[in-house]
Amino acid sequence: MKFVPSINNTSLFEVFDPQFKYVKEIPASLIRHLPPARLNITRLVFCRNYVPGQAESCNMGDGCKFVHADVDAESLESHPIHVKYSWRHEDVCTYARLPAGDVLRVTAPNNRPPVEEIASERVLVTRGSLRYRNPEAVHYHCMHYHQHRMCNRGERCNFIHVVHVDPNVVGDFKRAPAVQVVVDAEVMDVLPDSGRRSSLDTEGPQTVGATMSADGCVTPRVDLTKDDEPLSKQSLCVKATACSVASRAFHHNPYCPQSAFRTWVS
Repeated sequence: MKFVPSINNTSLFEVFDPQFKYVKEIPASLIRHLPPARLNITRLVFCRNYVPGQAESCNMGDGCKFVHADVDAESLESHPIHVKYSWRHEDVCTYARLPAGDVLRVTAPNNRPPVEEIASERVLVTRGSLRYRNPEAVHYHCMHYHQHRMCNRGERCNFIHVVHVDPNVVGDFKRAPAVQVVVDAEVMDVLPDSGRRSSLDTEGPQTVGATMSADGCVTPRVDLTKDDEPLSKQSLCVKATACSVASRAFHHNPYCPQSAFRTWVS
């Protein structure tokens, strides 16, 4: 779950639509139910069954692992996201891509080799990829998209999102496989059941625990400074701040210009 401080000090929560195409910001005052902390959820998703203002519309009640909010979700501003799927061919990818004919040299998120040469038609349109014809631009894979298989920033991201192609996919696409993450010479398998979860699961969304008081005040229980938290929790970003995968890893902020990208923490 991502807790977002607003300019007017109104608490906001980022909530995904059930199809994982958009993320929306909702004032905490409109939220009537959050998933119980015991479910260890790390992504908030709207409940398909809840009808605003009708507490009995969802049969799961207080045990529901989705969000109940007294607001018409369609009336909220939507921000498209990028989910890393395995597509049968880049031509069936539903996200906007760069035009063909160019090659981008893309560096890993942790600035380690190898540098990949990627055909432009396999690169999604983002703020970062639109600089592909700038000879001075340095391109980096987006850590969230590349390693955690989803970037909330979507086309607003300052980094590179590459189409993952698997010709053996049945249908047009499926969920992309997990990748290995190297942090301080330690190889960590990012697997749904490894304890360092970063999976996208529309049936069982995962979000950081939060509590709601009787007066409707929502308090997220998340500590982004703990090195022993699951990787998915450590990768959560709050606007205007950077996030690190682990201690001594460098910050990856999709909002910041790439000139400010390489910042190391002790």
